[in-house]
Amino acid sequence: MRAPVLIAAAVYIAFTFGSCSVSAATPDVAGFRTGIPAQEAYEALKKYAGARPIKNAYMNLPDLSAKPVIHELDMSDGDVDNSAEAIEIHFTLPPGPQTVWRVVRRLRFLPGKELLPQAVVASLREKYGPEAQQPMAFTIDGMWWFTGDGKRASLPPGVGQFANCSAIGPGAMISWGSTNPGLVRYDLIQPLQALNPQQEPCRGLVKVSANMTNGNNLVSALTVEVADLALETRSHQATVAALAAGANGRAKAVLDHAAAQKKPDL
Repeated sequence: MRAPVLIAAAVYIAFTFGSCSVSAATPDVAGFRTGIPAQEAYEALKKYAGARPIKNAYMNLPDLSAKPVIHELDMSDGDVDNSAEAIEIHFTLPPGPQTVWRVVRRLRFLPGKELLPQAVVASLREKYGPEAQQPMAFTIDGMWWFTGDGKRASLPPGVGQFANCSAIGPGAMISWGSTNPGLVRYDLIQPLQALNPQQEPCRGLVKVSANMTNGNNLVSALTVEVADLALETRSHQATVAALAAGANGRAKAVLDHAAAQKKPDL
């Protein structure tokens, strides 16, 4: 569910603010980094957006919060499909402090403003370094892998090659408004499923990915994503455990209440 973000205090009710610090070396998208508290991310996005609207996505999860839990902020020019710029920020869920675990930015280039693909790839390499696997092209997403402190990651034991990690985590895609968002993000409240044992070590890394939209052999759109898979995994598992504990607690309460009733007079 999404609604306009309000400046009033009501917008903050779902955030469980953290106080974690983030190394300036961690990869960013337009200055937005993973690991920062939800409050800080909202304030930064509000300043960045200016007059552009921000929307939030939220869920009602009584076992985690008495009030709606905001798990995403979305900024665009108003029409996400045709916006010159769109930014999507994802937060971890309670019971831990809500922090940013994923940031996605998409830029669209108007006719006559398209870019050469080699110029786009060069800019990405300047920011993130050489790709971890195949060189980026229209049909091949750029992929970079980092440790939690922002250093280039070494190949995890047993993975074989970084290309085996590409299916772990969401891809570089703006997913709000998508008719099937499950294709590009984890299910927020279901246990994470192990797709392949050889890929699982990749969940301990920070993933940066990018793709280019081909417009007559020029780049008509660029999408860049950074996702801290380790942070999301830890938070996700804690969330699922808290939801399960709440459900088990309610079931036990029902049984205890039934056990306290008088036996029927037969």
